[in-house]
Amino acid sequence: MVIVGSIMKRVVAVLLRLALLVLALVGLTYVSATFTVSLQYLTYILYGALLIISISFRKQKAVLLLSLFLALTLPLDFPVHGAELDPSIISSGVVILLAVNTLLLGLFEEGQIRLGAFLSLIMLTAVQALAVFSLAYHVGRGSIAIVDRVVSLEFVPFQLGALPREVSFVLLICLAGSLLKELLVPTPFASLAVNLLLSLGVFHYLEASMGLSLHVLFLVWGLLTAFYVFQRIYQVSYVDSLTGIPSRRALHEEASALTGNYVVAMADIDFFKKFNDKYGHDVGDDVLAFVASTLNRHAHGSVFRYGGEEFVLLFRKTSLDETLKHLDELRQHVASSKFKIRRRTSTGKGGTSEVTITISIGVAEHSDRNTAFSEVLKAADKALYRAKKKGRNCVSK
Repeated sequence: MVIVGSIMKRVVAVLLRLALLVLALVGLTYVSATFTVSLQYLTYILYGALLIISISFRKQKAVLLLSLFLALTLPLDFPVHGAELDPSIISSGVVILLAVNTLLLGLFEEGQIRLGAFLSLIMLTAVQALAVFSLAYHVGRGSIAIVDRVVSLEFVPFQLGALPREVSFVLLICLAGSLLKELLVPTPFASLAVNLLLSLGVFHYLEASMGLSLHVLFLVWGLLTAFYVFQRIYQVSYVDSLTGIPSRRALHEEASALTGNYVVAMADIDFFKKFNDKYGHDVGDDVLAFVASTLNRHAHGSVFRYGGEEFVLLFRKTSLDETLKHLDELRQHVASSKFKIRRRTSTGKGGTSEVTITISIGVAEHSDRNTAFSEVLKAADKALYRAKKKGRNCVSK
C-alpha cells in the first residue's frame, strides 16, 4: 500500500508538471510574438551558461543534452545561405533524436561514463544532428525523394499534430519508458526526461491550433535543464548521498537562520560498530539508510545526517518538554521497526533474518545558558553521552 501510494503521488506530480508545461509553452509563445529576437538570444545565453556550469560540476548528462540542443537549434537559427530544409524531416528528426537519446541517457548513472566514451557520445550527437539536417537539405532540394514509408503503423490510434504516426509512436514509447523509470525508481534525470518528452508532445499537439513557437520550445528545454542542473548541484552540496536526507552542511546553513525557541536532538545508532564488523559495511550502510528513513518519516522536525552513525533533529518554535515525549516515540518507532538482513545460507539459498536496531538520543534547547547553535548542539551531544551511559536505547536531556 505504501508503494502504491508513492506511485500515485508521483503520477499526480507528473500531471501537474504537464499542466505547467502547457501554460509555459502557451504563455511564452505570446511573449515571443513581441520579443522574438530577444527570446532567441536568451535561449543561447542560457544554453551557454548551463554548459559552462555543467562542465564545471561534471554533470555529464546535462552536457550531452545541451550539446544535442545546440546541435539541433543552431542550424535552424543560422542556416547555410540558400539551404532549403524540409520542415517535416526536421520536426520528425528533432523528435526522434531527443526522445531516443533522452531515454538512453536515463540508463546511465551520473559520473559513470568514462572520458573516452563521453567524448565519443559528444561526437555521436553531432553526427546524428548532421545526418538529420543533411537529409532535410537533400529532400528540400529534391535530390532525395521520400517515396513511401518503410514501416506503416496504422494501428497507432493517434498522431501528434503534423507528426507522422511512426514518429508519434517513437515519442510515445520513449515517454512511456522514461515515465516508468520515474514512477518506479525516481531520479532527477528521470523527471527531466519525462518533462522534455512531455514538452515535445504538447508542442506538436498544440502547434497548429495555437501557433506555438519553436524558439519557445527551445527555451523551455533550457529552463527544464537548468532546474535539473541546479537541483543536482544542491543535492551534491546539501543532501547526504547514502541516506537521502539533508547533510551536515545543510544543518549549519539552516542553523544560521534560526530565531526564537528551538530544540536540538542528537541521535546515535547503538552498537553500530559491532554491527558493522559482524555483518559488513554494505549492511551497515543499509542500517544507516533504514534509520534515516524511519526518523524522516516520523519526526515532526527536520532530520540531518551529522556524520558516521549520528543524526541531528531540529525542532523549531517548541520547548524541551514538548519535544521529549515525541523523541521517545521516535526511539520506539526505530526499535519496533524490524530490520531485515538478506544473506546466503550454507546451501547457497537466500535467507533473511530480522534484527532490532535501537538508537540513543540526547536533547537540549536554546536558552539563556546556551544561546548559540553550537552551544545547543554541544549540550545535546553531552546529553547523548549520558543516554549511552544509562544503558542506551533511551532519551536523555
